Amino acid sequence: MNLYYNSPYNIVKYLEMGIGIPATNYLPYFRLNIALAHEYIKNNDSVRSKQCMQNAYSVVAYLGDIEVERHYAGIYLELLDKFPNIHGVKKIDFFMEEAYYQDRTLASNLAARDLLTEANIKIQKEQDRNTIFIFVLIVLLAVLIVLLLFAISAYSKLKTANIYRQWFSTALSHDLRSPVAEIANALNGSNGVEKAKNALISYEYLLDDTLNMSLNSQKNKKVNFQPVDLKELLLELLLDLDYLIKSKEITVTCNIDENFIIKGDASGLKVMFRNIVLNAIKHNKEVGFIHIEQSKSNGYTLSISNSVADNNKQDQASAGTYIIDYFIKQHKAKYSFEIKDGVAVVGVGF
Repeated sequence: MNLYYNSPYNIVKYLEMGIGIPATNYLPYFRLNIALAHEYIKNNDSVRSKQCMQNAYSVVAYLGDIEVERHYAGIYLELLDKFPNIHGVKKIDFFMEEAYYQDRTLASNLAARDLLTEANIKIQKEQDRNTIFIFVLIVLLAVLIVLLLFAISAYSKLKTANIYRQWFSTALSHDLRSPVAEIANALNGSNGVEKAKNALISYEYLLDDTLNMSLNSQKNKKVNFQPVDLKELLLELLLDLDYLIKSKEITVTCNIDENFIIKGDASGLKVMFRNIVLNAIKHNKEVGFIHIEQSKSNGYTLSISNSVADNNKQDQASAGTYIIDYFIKQHKAKYSFEIKDGVAVVGVGF
């Protein structure tokens, strides 16, 4: 092929001089005659073009090159087109060679298709690996989020537990010790047995309420609020405290409408109001009063007012407030306290 397209000039000159052709120069000889035949055809010289085509054909079989045969077939078609009636020039049946080329093309197409299929398989595998990688990342991110939420929840629970611990410490150091001191003082004074008995009753309620708050907080669960009839609850509570009320000859009035219903935890509400009433009894004067009323202002509001003993040096505002505050927060209620003109007033809003 290289000789065919790059024949040295001296070989062509050598052939033109009519000297014998060695086998190594068949290709330059063919190239020379095909070129001359092409020129003679253009010049309408049938005799010389025929001679050159015969010379070229004489070495085609020896060369055995498909490009040589294709070139010869192309010039042969030009010759027939120019001189249809020319005879004595042999043709080459090039159909078999064209089929060979088609086979080679088909083989190339099949190879290309195989390469493309292999590339697609590799791309699919890479996409699958990327999908798995992304899935693993999502799983890890989800696990990280769960761990973060768990840490936040644990911190919140720890913070809440610390608040409860502070409440219990204060209740033990203040609320629970106060009745003990009251009992000790009552035994040293006049009518000490009766006062000590009253203080013991208050102390028992305080212990029960503190334990109730402790168990309630340790459950660490959301309270299931139910409809609660406040009038019924308060009348039951006043009946429980009847002995303490009568011991001080306190007059109690309860002006609450029938079916005064709110949603809440009945046991928690009872503990909260019992401590409020206990404070009203404890800091009340002999032959005093306790008024329980309701009004509507930003929702239902319950008002508990009581007379205050003249010589009472204890602060009613802080007595038992940690237990009261716990259940106020549990019910998301409002709490207020004030003393004016010898009357203490507690307001609870829902």
